[in-house]
Amino acid sequence: GIIHAAGETDDRLLVNKDLAGFAKVVEPKLDGTRILVDATRDMDLGFILLCSSHAGVMGNIGQGDYAYANAFLGAIAAAYKTKNVYWTIACGGILFIGVDIYF
Repeated sequence: GIIHAAGETDDRLLVNKDLAGFAKVVEPKLDGTRILVDATRDMDLGFILLCSSHAGVMGNIGQGDYAYANAFLGAIAAAYKTKNVYWTIACGGILFIGVDIYF
């Protein structure tokens, strides 16, 4: 299987960002997912695990682009019947706050 855990943040309101700043945040998740799906389309992987932040469900101020990228992973997970893990950093470690599992 594959675990896709790429991510980038640049916390600023969207009105204060240019297109390059927006792209810097969304490309690791969007382009990375597209490349993985295209490269493995004809493979029997068993699973693809897409790690997305809780920001895709309940975004933080200044993370509109990051929320968009993480919500995209949730939509891809549903479309391709893969696994999507929503996580957040808590107490210096990773805390899984919800897992969508599609079979």
